Amino acid sequence: MRPLFIVFMLVSLNSLPQRTVAQAIAEPPVQITILADGKPVGPTSKVPISSQTITLTCQLTPEAHRQHPELDSNVIIKNAVINRVRGTTRVGFLNWSGSGNDLSIAFAPAEAPGDRYIIQLEDARIQYKNGTSVRLHKPIFYTISFRE
Repeated sequence: MRPLFIVFMLVSLNSLPQRTVAQAIAEPPVQITILADGKPVGPTSKVPISSQTITLTCQLTPEAHRQHPELDSNVIIKNAVINRVRGTTRVGFLNWSGSGNDLSIAFAPAEAPGDRYIIQLEDARIQYKNGTSVRLHKPIFYTISFRE
């Protein structure tokens, strides 16, 4: 009975630090950067209606990167759902899959002022510098509006 207890304690103590590290960095804050036709979009997230492509990149905030130097600053985007909305009606959507830290959308010029894309990053991952990655538990939502 005693050897079984000792084995149980060794296994429990050995797995404790791994759980603690995973919980500590499971949801670091991230920031989103938007480029419209390769040019940065200001803090309002309104894109000119004449734009042909939108690129969204996701990274750890500078503070999160300083707190966790073992992590790569880029967040990998594996899966997203992109909804095109006019008013309160969804007029189109796209299931997007990738493997990099950016999401690019090429769209038709039929967008109208006030239209918007609601982007849900369903599978975003933070990556350790050694190449392993951990999926963020909560999806990330972002809205991009169009202007004339």
